[in-house]
Order: sequence, then structure tokens, then C-alpha cells
Amino acid sequence: KDCYVFFGYSAPGLYDLQPTPVGDKYPGVEVHATMLDNLLSRAFLRDAPRPLAAAVVVALSALAGIAGILSRRPWQSVLGFLVFPVVPFGL
Repeated sequence: KDCYVFFGYSAPGLYDLQPTPVGDKYPGVEVHATMLDNLLSRAFLRDAPRPLAAAVVVALSALAGIAGILSRRPWQSVLGFLVFPVVPFGL
């Protein structure tokens, strides 16, 4: 009563291993169990606060500017200018 039961297998030879963002391979039944646990505990992904995101973008842009000034090769400064500010959007 008042329980959740998942039936599944986790043997590597049965090929029920799924890729996850935090690991290479994870048993499929455990993916479903983790999803239920996250739903029940209301542990959802949340956006970072806007001031924090803005601070990260400004800091990375400043690093890109410093790297561009200190760089001796023009292509490195252009690459740094393009890569550093977009890093927070990929996190």
C-alpha cells in the first residue's frame, strides 16, 4: 500500500542501458525510478536567477576581452571573443 514498484532488469547483456546527461549508461528501469523520485520530491530543473546569469556573462566577456588583449595572434582573440560569452547558454 502507498508504494511504487518498478519491475525491470539492469544486466549489461540485456541492453537496457540508456545514456543520461550525467553518465554514459544507466539502466532503463532506474531512469524511470529517478524520474518518479524527482516528480514526487518536486526536484525540477530551475533557471538560474537573472542577476547571476548576467554576472556570469559579464565576467566571461571580461575574460574574453583580457584574453584578446593579451593574445599575440588575432585569430585567438576573435575565437575568445566569440566563445566566452556564449558559454553560459550551453550550461
